[in-house]
Amino acid sequence: MVEKSLVTDLYRTPWDTGIRVQNMVLGKTRRGNPRLMIGLQRFTVHRRSGPKIRWQCAKRSGNNCNATAYTVDDQIIKILANSSFIGATFGVTKAGNPVIEFGQYRFNRVNRTKESGKVRWTCNKNPSGCRASIVTLENVIIKTLNRHNH
Repeated sequence: MVEKSLVTDLYRTPWDTGIRVQNMVLGKTRRGNPRLMIGLQRFTVHRRSGPKIRWQCAKRSGNNCNATAYTVDDQIIKILANSSFIGATFGVTKAGNPVIEFGQYRFNRVNRTKESGKVRWTCNKNPSGCRASIVTLENVIIKTLNRHNH
């Protein structure tokens, strides 16, 4: 099997939630079908439209992986992932603000420190008194205060 390495180091997706993904490889299966590997997860082609391909996690039913990836001309343009894939779902609200879905809760970005790069997220029920929060560093959760009051 001939493998084409798309990215050897960290790759920052163009959409500005800043998800970083490591070890992306585009290749073919033993039967000759296209295959995309992101980390240890395998993706298969779900749909094509011209040069754009929508990939879905190959083990969707087995491990509840709902991750999808989009490529155009063999370049990753977008990755949508759930908690079983990267531990949390990073996304964007309708207003364009970044959000994390972690378990059954949503967290909104509060602030980002320029010196350390840490980002603090609070539960979206914070105005109602919820004290739960998450701290991320380069989109890796490094601290959680999981004390929800709802």
